[in-house]
Amino acid sequence: MSPSKRTKRNFWSLEVKFNKDCWKLLLALVLLPNFLSILFIPLPLGLKFYFFQVVIIASALSFGPLGGLLSGALGSIYLIFAESNWYILLYNLWLGFLVGTFYRLKLNLLISVFLGSLFSSLILFMANYYLFKEAISLFLSNLIWLILLNSYFEDFKKKFCHLR
Repeated sequence: MSPSKRTKRNFWSLEVKFNKDCWKLLLALVLLPNFLSILFIPLPLGLKFYFFQVVIIASALSFGPLGGLLSGALGSIYLIFAESNWYILLYNLWLGFLVGTFYRLKLNLLISVFLGSLFSSLILFMANYYLFKEAISLFLSNLIWLILLNSYFEDFKKKFCHLR
Protein backbone atom coordinates (compact mmCIF):
# COMPACT_ATOMS: atom_id res chain seq x y z
CA MET A 1 0.00 0.00 0.00
CA SER A 2 1.43 3.39 -0.94
CA PRO A 3 2.03 5.93 1.84
CA SER A 4 -0.57 8.33 0.41
CA LYS A 5 -3.30 5.67 0.51
CA ARG A 6 -2.36 4.68 4.04
CA THR A 7 -2.45 8.33 5.17
CA LYS A 8 -5.79 8.92 3.46
CA ARG A 9 -7.34 5.86 5.13
CA ASN A 10 -6.00 6.86 8.55
CA PHE A 11 -7.19 10.45 8.13
CA TRP A 12 -10.83 9.36 8.00
CA SER A 13 -10.59 6.56 10.56
CA LEU A 14 -11.36 6.98 14.24
CA GLU A 15 -7.70 6.08 14.96
CA VAL A 16 -8.03 4.98 18.55
CA LYS A 17 -7.25 1.82 20.43
CA PHE A 18 -10.77 0.69 21.32
CA ASN A 19 -11.39 -0.80 24.72
CA LYS A 20 -14.41 -0.86 27.02
CA ASP A 21 -13.81 2.67 28.32
CA CYS A 22 -13.32 4.00 24.82
CA TRP A 23 -16.65 2.59 23.62
CA LYS A 24 -18.37 4.16 26.63
CA LEU A 25 -16.74 7.49 25.86
CA LEU A 26 -17.77 7.38 22.21
CA LEU A 27 -21.36 6.51 23.15
CA ALA A 28 -21.46 9.33 25.70
CA LEU A 29 -20.00 11.85 23.26
CA VAL A 30 -22.57 10.88 20.64
CA LEU A 31 -25.63 10.95 22.94
CA LEU A 32 -24.76 13.64 25.51
CA PRO A 33 -25.41 16.65 23.21
CA ASN A 34 -29.12 15.71 23.19
CA PHE A 35 -29.31 16.12 26.95
CA LEU A 36 -27.19 19.25 27.07
CA SER A 37 -29.13 20.94 24.26
CA ILE A 38 -31.95 21.81 26.65
CA LEU A 39 -29.52 23.84 28.79
CA PHE A 40 -28.56 27.40 27.94
CA ILE A 41 -27.95 30.68 29.73
CA PRO A 42 -29.76 33.74 28.35
CA LEU A 43 -27.46 36.67 27.60
CA PRO A 44 -28.14 40.32 26.73
CA LEU A 45 -29.26 41.20 23.18
CA GLY A 46 -31.19 37.93 22.86
CA LEU A 47 -28.03 35.83 22.72
CA LYS A 48 -27.61 32.50 24.55
CA PHE A 49 -24.72 30.54 26.00
CA TYR A 50 -25.03 26.89 24.95
CA PHE A 51 -23.54 23.76 26.50
CA PHE A 52 -24.06 21.02 23.90
CA GLN A 53 -21.30 21.98 21.46
CA VAL A 54 -18.51 21.26 23.93
CA VAL A 55 -19.33 17.57 23.60
CA ILE A 56 -19.33 17.72 19.80
CA ILE A 57 -15.99 19.53 19.87
CA ALA A 58 -14.52 17.01 22.33
CA SER A 59 -15.70 14.16 20.12
CA ALA A 60 -14.15 15.76 17.04
CA LEU A 61 -10.85 16.34 18.84
CA SER A 62 -10.81 12.82 20.28
CA PHE A 63 -12.06 10.76 17.35
CA GLY A 64 -11.40 13.00 14.34
CA PRO A 65 -13.81 14.13 11.62
CA LEU A 66 -15.86 10.93 11.71
CA GLY A 67 -16.34 11.12 15.49
CA GLY A 68 -17.32 14.78 15.25
CA LEU A 69 -19.74 14.02 12.43
CA LEU A 70 -21.38 11.20 14.44
CA SER A 71 -21.67 13.34 17.55
CA GLY A 72 -23.01 16.28 15.55
CA ALA A 73 -25.59 14.18 13.72
CA LEU A 74 -26.89 12.05 16.57
CA GLY A 75 -26.52 14.87 19.09
CA SER A 76 -29.00 17.00 17.12
CA ILE A 77 -31.97 14.68 17.42
CA TYR A 78 -33.61 16.41 20.40
CA LEU A 79 -33.38 19.92 18.94
CA ILE A 80 -34.65 18.81 15.56
CA PHE A 81 -37.85 17.43 17.02
CA ALA A 82 -38.33 19.70 20.05
CA GLU A 83 -37.82 22.98 18.20
CA SER A 84 -38.34 21.87 14.58
CA ASN A 85 -34.92 23.35 13.92
CA TRP A 86 -33.35 21.38 11.08
CA TYR A 87 -30.66 24.01 10.67
CA ILE A 88 -29.03 22.96 13.93
CA LEU A 89 -28.30 19.59 12.33
CA LEU A 90 -26.44 21.41 9.56
CA TYR A 91 -24.50 23.43 12.12
CA ASN A 92 -23.62 20.45 14.33
CA LEU A 93 -22.55 18.29 11.38
CA TRP A 94 -20.22 20.96 10.08
CA LEU A 95 -18.92 21.86 13.54
CA GLY A 96 -17.94 18.27 14.36
CA PHE A 97 -16.56 17.55 10.91
CA LEU A 98 -14.55 20.77 10.55
CA VAL A 99 -13.04 20.76 14.03
CA GLY A 100 -12.04 17.11 13.60
CA THR A 101 -10.62 17.79 10.14
CA PHE A 102 -8.58 20.83 11.17
CA TYR A 103 -7.24 19.03 14.25
CA ARG A 104 -6.40 15.92 12.21
CA LEU A 105 -4.50 18.20 9.79
CA LYS A 106 -2.21 18.94 12.75
CA LEU A 107 -3.51 22.45 13.41
CA ASN A 108 -3.31 23.68 16.97
CA LEU A 109 -6.36 22.94 19.17
CA LEU A 110 -7.16 26.65 19.47
CA ILE A 111 -7.00 27.24 15.73
CA SER A 112 -8.95 24.05 14.93
CA VAL A 113 -11.86 24.90 17.21
CA PHE A 114 -11.86 28.58 16.21
CA LEU A 115 -11.93 27.83 12.48
CA GLY A 116 -14.48 25.02 12.83
CA SER A 117 -16.74 27.27 14.90
CA LEU A 118 -16.34 30.22 12.57
CA PHE A 119 -17.09 28.28 9.39
CA SER A 120 -20.01 26.32 10.85
CA SER A 121 -21.54 29.56 12.22
CA LEU A 122 -21.16 31.17 8.79
CA ILE A 123 -22.81 28.14 7.17
CA LEU A 124 -25.73 28.38 9.63
CA PHE A 125 -26.11 32.10 8.91
CA MET A 126 -25.99 31.56 5.14
CA ALA A 127 -28.53 28.73 5.37
CA ASN A 128 -31.04 30.96 7.16
CA TYR A 129 -30.56 34.70 7.58
CA TYR A 130 -33.05 34.76 10.46
CA LEU A 131 -30.75 32.59 12.57
CA PHE A 132 -28.14 35.36 12.83
CA LYS A 133 -28.42 35.65 16.63
CA GLU A 134 -28.29 31.86 16.92
CA ALA A 135 -25.11 31.73 14.82
CA ILE A 136 -23.50 34.48 16.92
CA SER A 137 -24.57 32.76 20.16
CA LEU A 138 -23.11 29.44 19.07
CA PHE A 139 -19.86 31.03 17.93
CA LEU A 140 -19.39 32.96 21.19
CA SER A 141 -20.24 29.87 23.25
CA ASN A 142 -17.64 27.91 21.31
CA LEU A 143 -14.99 30.53 22.06
CA ILE A 144 -15.58 30.09 25.78
CA TRP A 145 -15.49 26.28 25.46
CA LEU A 146 -12.31 26.68 23.43
CA ILE A 147 -10.55 28.36 26.34
CA LEU A 148 -11.68 25.65 28.77
CA LEU A 149 -10.89 22.75 26.43
CA ASN A 150 -7.43 24.12 25.76
CA SER A 151 -6.68 23.90 29.47
CA TYR A 152 -8.03 20.39 30.10
CA PHE A 153 -8.03 18.47 26.82
CA GLU A 154 -4.61 16.83 27.23
CA ASP A 155 -5.69 15.28 30.54
CA PHE A 156 -8.96 14.17 28.95
CA LYS A 157 -7.11 12.51 26.07
CA LYS A 158 -4.76 10.59 28.35
CA LYS A 159 -7.53 9.32 30.62
CA PHE A 160 -9.70 7.73 27.91
CA CYS A 161 -8.82 5.39 25.06
CA HIS A 162 -5.11 6.17 25.12
CA LEU A 163 -5.84 8.84 22.51
CA ARG A 164 -2.98 10.43 20.64
